[in-house]
Amino acid sequence: MDKTAIKFSVVICTYNPIKGIFNKCLDGITAASAFLEPYEILIIDNNSAEPVESRRYVRDFLEKNKNTKVITELNQGLTTARLRAIKESSGELIIFVDDDNFIDANYFSTAVDIFIKYPFIGSYSGRVTLDYDDDPEEWTRKYWGMLIYRHLDENVWSNIPFNNDTMPNGAGLCVSRAVADQYISLFEKGKRNFNLDRSKGSLMSGGDNDLAMCACDIGKGIGLFKDLHLKHHITADRFTLKYLTRLAYGIYFSYAMLLFMRTGKVDKNTFTKRVKHLLRISIMKRKDRIIQRSCKKGLKDAIILIESKQLEL
Repeated sequence: MDKTAIKFSVVICTYNPIKGIFNKCLDGITAASAFLEPYEILIIDNNSAEPVESRRYVRDFLEKNKNTKVITELNQGLTTARLRAIKESSGELIIFVDDDNFIDANYFSTAVDIFIKYPFIGSYSGRVTLDYDDDPEEWTRKYWGMLIYRHLDENVWSNIPFNNDTMPNGAGLCVSRAVADQYISLFEKGKRNFNLDRSKGSLMSGGDNDLAMCACDIGKGIGLFKDLHLKHHITADRFTLKYLTRLAYGIYFSYAMLLFMRTGKVDKNTFTKRVKHLLRISIMKRKDRIIQRSCKKGLKDAIILIESKQLEL
């Protein structure tokens, strides 16, 4: 199939973007569009303090890319921004690019190639390297995975929803229209009554996985492809113990909530698990202990919320 025949939408959800970073993100979109032009580009302004469309560099982008539309979503949160994007878009493939992502020039071309060659895969992403201004401290390296660093030597996929080895990243996530429609239906049927994504300073992060797992809901797979690559810019404050501790809490809280929403199961902290955890952190360095305790607290608080029946399937 000729990939120019594939109608695909590019979505950029943004909230109070940093000028230099967002401008570079948009430059990457322009470069990738020169290789393979999207049917449409949607910038979802999630109620930024300064409307993105009023910014000079954004207006320059709109001038270069005539197929772009800026849509303001007043309801705060990444989930509502994504839902709005899905409803407003019309492509048979949707490519989500975060406002701090710098995609390779061949990103769209490669994404569409995958869409054509692997029709049994409904959601996928690729390699992610970290971009930063100053070298982070070495101790943070083991936590780069939480910052969406992803190294790949080969293409991998599965139809197992909670398989971390094949779970696509939110950064650069590609989903078919059928997967996006399935995600919308979860909300329309009242099956998503808790916000799994970031909103107003929270670091919840389960929405990416929930959207990707919708591929499994409709009998398709999820995957990662090494030739699909982008850089994720990380500001200096995200390499701090304070931020990584908050992020760890959000990730584990979100995981427990998503597990319950999708399976009805609760990841119980059994006596054996508690003993193993105590033994493990007893030999850790101080910073690692703090982050691991935050992980456990995230799980614990989610379970308390679930068992208090404040959340129902």
